[in-house]
Formats: sequence, C-alpha cells, structure tokens
Amino acid sequence: MKPLHYRQVHLDFHTSWGEFGGFKHPNALRYEAALSISQGAKCSIGDERSITTNLPDRGVATYTYQEAENRYVAHLLFAHTTKRGKDIEIIEDIIPLYGIKLTAATPTAPKKVVRIDCIDGKLTETEVSFTYESGVTSVDVDKVDLHAMVVFEM
Repeated sequence: MKPLHYRQVHLDFHTSWGEFGGFKHPNALRYEAALSISQGAKCSIGDERSITTNLPDRGVATYTYQEAENRYVAHLLFAHTTKRGKDIEIIEDIIPLYGIKLTAATPTAPKKVVRIDCIDGKLTETEVSFTYESGVTSVDVDKVDLHAMVVFEM
C-alpha cells in the first residue's frame, strides 16, 4: 500500500456558549471533541480510506489484515438499535440489507474474494466476483443479514 499523506488539522474547543456565558455540559464538550477529531481524521485520510461501503447510518464496517493467512477481512454489521435507559442499547429488529457496495484497499489484486456465512452452525464459503483497479478491490455484497464477512485472499 502506498503511504498516506497527512495534513495538519487545527482544532478549537470552547468551554462556554459564547455571549450567553454559560458553561457547556461535559458531554457536549466530549461530543464536540469527538466530532472535530473524526472530521479531522477524515480530512487527513481524504480519498485514501482503506474501506468504503454504502451501509446506512447504523452500519458498522471493519477491515483488518491477517498476516499469518495473508488475507484482508471485512466485516459488515447492521441492526436497528434502540436506547433503553441510560446506558443500554438493544437490537430492536434485524432488517436485512441488499445491494451493499464494498471497496477495499489491497496492495495487489486478490487471488480470490469469498463471502463467509454461518448456516446451521457451519461456516460456508461462497466465491464472490470482484474488480480490481489502482489498489482498490470492489465487490457487491448481495445481502447483509446482521453480519456479512468478506475475505480478500492475497
């Protein structure tokens, strides 16, 4: 993979609400700090992100390299959650998603891309078609039913 170029990001945090003179709640400060850091990280990374998807707002995508197996693994997660009480978030409903697009940075074209599913307690592999161009491998994930795992075998 080519090295990423980083830009310097300047962050400002204010402890009061301006001319109203009241102090911000600590949670508001934490939110502002996290938002600024995440926007700065996105700005620093730019178009060189390692993974992109069209998952909706509650979707989660992770991407890791497993050196011993010489493969990259993407996990896609989606569930409708609801906050119950102070610190409790539950899965309200599992809604399958269809037609999810996944692009992942890979140093070379993978030998093959497989989807791993757990059916009746057994892991199954299904080969997935992919395209590779300029360090990016693209696949279409037909369905994400709570979880989908895509393996890029190098």
